[in-house]
Amino acid sequence: MSDPKVFFPNELYRMIVQRVADLNYGPRQDTLLALAQSFEPLSGLAEEQLYTHPRDLDSTAKQQQFLQAITARSARGTFTQSLRLLWDPSGANSQLLLDIIHGCPNVKFLLIQRGNDINDSTPLPLHCIRSFSMMLDACQHVTSFHFSTILEWTNLFEEEVVGPKHSRMLTDHISAQPHTVRLLGQIETLALSGQSDWVMEGFLPHLTSNLTSLFLSQDCSMGDSPTPFVTLSRQSPRLKSLEFRQTLDTSNDLEAACQAWGNTLEILKISSIADMREWVPQIMQSMKALKILHLGPGCSLSTLSVRAIAISKSPLVEISLGDILPESGDSFEASDETNRAVKELVDAHSSRLQHLELRCADVGRDVLQNCKKASQLHTLDLTVRDPPEPWEVDDLLDACVRLDNFPSWFKRVSVRRSEWDLRLKIRNEVENKWLEQEPAIYRLGT
Repeated sequence: MSDPKVFFPNELYRMIVQRVADLNYGPRQDTLLALAQSFEPLSGLAEEQLYTHPRDLDSTAKQQQFLQAITARSARGTFTQSLRLLWDPSGANSQLLLDIIHGCPNVKFLLIQRGNDINDSTPLPLHCIRSFSMMLDACQHVTSFHFSTILEWTNLFEEEVVGPKHSRMLTDHISAQPHTVRLLGQIETLALSGQSDWVMEGFLPHLTSNLTSLFLSQDCSMGDSPTPFVTLSRQSPRLKSLEFRQTLDTSNDLEAACQAWGNTLEILKISSIADMREWVPQIMQSMKALKILHLGPGCSLSTLSVRAIAISKSPLVEISLGDILPESGDSFEASDETNRAVKELVDAHSSRLQHLELRCADVGRDVLQNCKKASQLHTLDLTVRDPPEPWEVDDLLDACVRLDNFPSWFKRVSVRRSEWDLRLKIRNEVENKWLEQEPAIYRLGT
C-alpha cells in the first residue's frame, strides 16, 4: 500500500518559491527550473517566477522555444510582465514576434530592437511598418515602450532606407487602429534609440497626459515640427523625466516647454544646443521639482548659467555640468567669477547634493574646499587648476562619508590613500554583489 500524499497549505509553497527567488541569479534559475518540473502547486508557482521577466529573446531559436512553451501552457504567457525582443531587420521573424506578444496579454514593459549589427545597412522594408503596427495593436497593457535600432547609420534623406514615407505610413496605420491609439495614450515611459525618428513621428500625435518619461538617443529627433516640445507639453503636461541627446539648433522650443513642465519635471538631461544665447536661466527659473540636471558637452555654460542653477529653488540632488566655459578661448581655467558661481551652487544645494560633475574648465582650489559642505556627496568629478594640498582632498574623507566615486588624481595627492582605496573596494564589493543577484542578462536596447 502506497504512502498517503501529504499536502501543505499553498502559502507554505509560496514562501518556499519566494525564498528561492531571493537567491543569486545562477542558483535561483537552477532551483526554479527544478521546482517547475516537480509537483503542483510548486511547479506552477515556480513557473510564475520564471516567466514573469524572461531573459532577452535575442534569437529566432529562443523566440520559437518561448512561443512553444507559452502555447503548450497558456498560463505561462499570462505570467509575463516584460518582453525584450530582437526583430530581424528584414522582418523575417515579424509573425513570430506578433504571436509572442499575442500570447503574453499582461505585458507592461515591451522592448523591440531592430537589428543587432552596426555594420548591417538593411533598409526598412515598408511591409515592416505594417508588421510593427500590428505588434502595437496586439499589446493590451503596455505602459513602458522601448524601441531601439542597432544598424549602420544611414543618411535619413535616403528615403529608400528610412525617411518621411515610413513615418507617414506608420501614422496612417496607427490612425486606422483605435486600439493602437488607446495603447499609445496609456504609455507612461517611452524610450527610442538609434535611427527611430519614424517611430517618434508616428507616436507623437497620440501621446497623452499619462506620459511621464521620454528618452531619445542622439540619432533620434522629435520630428519635423518646429515646436515638438511645446506640442508634447500640451499633450503630456505631467512629464517628469526628459532626456534628449541630439543637438538642438535652438533652445526656444525647449524653454517654452520647460515652463509648462515647471511643477512636474524632476529629471532633465540635455546633451547639446547649438544656440549660444543664454537659455539655462530661462529654464531654471521655471523649475520647481527638478532633482537631476545633466547638461552635456555641447551646452556652453557661462557664469550666468551656473549662477541660475545656484539660485534655483529646485531640490537638486544631482548636477552634471559638461561644458563650463573657460575664462578665455586659449585657457582651460574657469574665471574667478565662474568659481564664485560654482561655490554659490554648492552652498545653495549642499544639504541635498549627492552627485556633482564639473567639466571642461579647471576650477579653483576654493571650489574643492567648498565641496566639503555637501556632506551627502557620493560622486564628485572635477579638475583643479592649481595643485591642491593633501589636506584639501583628505578633508573630504571626513566631511563626505559616502563619497566613493571620485577623480583618480585624489589618490595621487592624498596622504590617506589607503582610506580612498577602501572606499573603492567597498563600492566594488557592493556592485559585484548586486551583479551576482541581478547579472547583466538584459543586453537588448543597450
